This record gives sequence, structure tokens and C-alpha cells, in this order.
Amino acid sequence: MPALFVLCAEVVLKSRKSERILPVHSFITGPGKTVLQDGEILHSIRVPVSDHFNIHHFEKVGQRKALAISIVSFAALIHTEKNIVQKARFAWGSVGPTIIESQKVEQSLLGQPLTLAMLENAANLARQAVIPISDLRASGDYRKQVAGNLVLRLVSLA
Repeated sequence: MPALFVLCAEVVLKSRKSERILPVHSFITGPGKTVLQDGEILHSIRVPVSDHFNIHHFEKVGQRKALAISIVSFAALIHTEKNIVQKARFAWGSVGPTIIESQKVEQSLLGQPLTLAMLENAANLARQAVIPISDLRASGDYRKQVAGNLVLRLVSLA
């Protein structure tokens, strides 16, 4: 889901009589809750083509690489020119009741070079933005730390 959020995907919901198209961020309203109405199904997901980002990143932290629920997942799209961040989109999964996005984190990088120092500041803001729970997979504190650490990993893509 975080990747669909940063890509500005849309969901197509269909029933026998109607079709609705919604931004993906308004589809999920909470854990196990969506805006599906009686008789509707999720028919398809539309992802617009965008060539405005030159850094694309997705990472999942979990107990296994496949067939396991994430402890934290993270998606990022960044557009840089001469290593200066022009635009950024970030989204985290499994660290809140729905996907977490933070304009504060994104804006902290704008107009700045994509350096470890800038990413450390963004990572600290990310840790403040997420609101994870503790469960059998991980503690809330661990998830906060990982959410920020995943931002730091972007330095290898700069």
C-alpha cells in the first residue's frame, strides 16, 4: 500500500449499477475498514505514469521476505536535480491505523542536497510522524526506529 500511496494510485470500485473511482488514500479508513459499499467490489487499481521522479524506493522489513505481514514498509519517490531535492513523496505501512504520510518529512528535504545529515533530520521527523502499536511482530518503539532507519537508507541512492 505505501507504494500505491506515493504513486497517487486510484481504486476503481464497481457494483452492478455503478462505478466509483477514488484516490487510494481515501479507500482505507482503518484497520480492516474500507469505503466499500454494499454490493461493491474492488475492480482494479490505476497507477498513473509518472517520469518526474529519478529515485524510486520500496522496502519491507519483516520476519520473512515473503508471505509475512510487514513490521514496517516504506515507499519513497524523490526528484532531484544536481542532487538537490525538488520533490519527495514518502509513505509508511504497518506503523499506524492506515498508511502514514508526512508532508513535514517530505518538506524537510526540499531544496536540500540528499545527504546523510539531511536524511538524519528527516528520519527523526519520520519517527515522530508514525504512530505504531506493539503487537506479536514488534514493539511500537522498534517500529518507530525502523521507520526512521528506512529513510536513512535513501543515502545509498543519492
